[in-house]
Amino acid sequence: MPVSRSTASSIVFAGVLVGVILEGVVIYAVIDPAVRLAFGLVVLIPLMWLLVWGTQQGLVEEPIRAPLHKRRYLKLRAKVKQMIDEITRLHWTVVDAKRGIRDRDEVIKEADAIEQRLHHMIGEVRRSAGHISPNDEWE
Repeated sequence: MPVSRSTASSIVFAGVLVGVILEGVVIYAVIDPAVRLAFGLVVLIPLMWLLVWGTQQGLVEEPIRAPLHKRRYLKLRAKVKQMIDEITRLHWTVVDAKRGIRDRDEVIKEADAIEQRLHHMIGEVRRSAGHISPNDEWE
């Protein structure tokens, strides 16, 4: 049976008020912890039912929010991560050369190749900056 919004609001308010007062009486008056827990649950169950019923009556509405991206600019993140990987590769290539693990001429060629890839990536980063990836996940 449908109930008007003001009636439902009054019922929920009165019920919650009575429930909270009863919970306070149980906490204050009952000394045995097990009995206090049992009475507290007995009072809590109808209180919870009343709140759910009030929600179903439309007294509580979830705010409408615009969906938010969990991660924005995934394309830019990917490009920056590639650059960091190349910089790390360059670093360890030079470290290997200093330790004598790799041939110096081979390291110079590889370092030049890495530097060229980094210059190319900078242009890609500029093109992908400011664009939200079409594959972004929505919250």
